[in-house]
Amino acid sequence: MSRVSCRRRRNSLISARWRNKRSGSWVPYSASLSVLASSMISCRIDMLSMFIKVLPLPVGAGEPGAAPLTPLLEVEPTHLPLYPVASTRTFAPSQRRSAATRRPLSGPGASLRRVGGCENVAMVEQSLWMQKITADPGHSDWYVERFRAMARAGEDLAGEGRLVDALVPRRARILDAGCGQGRTGAYLHSVGHEVVGVDGDARLIAAARQDHPGPQWLVGDLAELNLPARGISEPFDAIVSAGNVMAFLAPSTRVPVLERLRAHLSPGGRVAIGFGAGRGYEFGEFLRDATGAGFATDLLLSAWDLRPFTEDSTFLVALLRPA
Repeated sequence: MSRVSCRRRRNSLISARWRNKRSGSWVPYSASLSVLASSMISCRIDMLSMFIKVLPLPVGAGEPGAAPLTPLLEVEPTHLPLYPVASTRTFAPSQRRSAATRRPLSGPGASLRRVGGCENVAMVEQSLWMQKITADPGHSDWYVERFRAMARAGEDLAGEGRLVDALVPRRARILDAGCGQGRTGAYLHSVGHEVVGVDGDARLIAAARQDHPGPQWLVGDLAELNLPARGISEPFDAIVSAGNVMAFLAPSTRVPVLERLRAHLSPGGRVAIGFGAGRGYEFGEFLRDATGAGFATDLLLSAWDLRPFTEDSTFLVALLRPA
């Protein structure tokens, strides 16, 4: 059906409605619009069908042995984010974030995320670690070799793992959040636990897979953590975040990361988070953020070897549970 035919059908429907009004045979306004809309949709479908029918096909298409036709439109599931970054929720004025805490929409601290294959839908601020390796691409390799050298020298690299091991039953499920090159998760796997490690640095994950086979090592942004979308649906008995991971988070992603960790924790699970002072994330601010993300504090320490936390402590190990 041509565009002219569509226009004539639409005009005839409109004029028929008015003729019926003048003759006393009333056609309800809503019904007339419904018929008109249906007719216009039908016209568009007819025109689209004509367009599709005249599209040229490759020579030999449809013959035996011919290659299958490539669809005109493709949707790649891998373009979907690990964690939704675009939201249609509305908030009361008191719930909206201030400009100082809102995620930046542009600038060196922002990175694009793809939603349904479309760019520029939403942005998540890059972690300070990712900003660092962007400025110095060799930093990750230096970090990996540093810990490999420490392991060859026989230094103790399992202090964090021993504490977490004491928190859980045997054969527990443990998430190493910000696992780096895998030293903590590797120890926990060696003593019989099921370990999943996640880090945003692909170079560190490659080193973890090479040096410590056994645990499941995944590249991913903790601010978008959604392991059920990657086939890991069971919650974890414990989550450990060592190595100053919290201090390397972009400020706008601190609460979202804590919320994602809370969402992956079992009801009776525990979280162990450790980082040092003087890194731009005050201990008091972290504890307030943890409370807002749904955690309660079980115990505060100043080291992974159970030294008590005091006002003068320069390191914090926080043991948290679901509130």
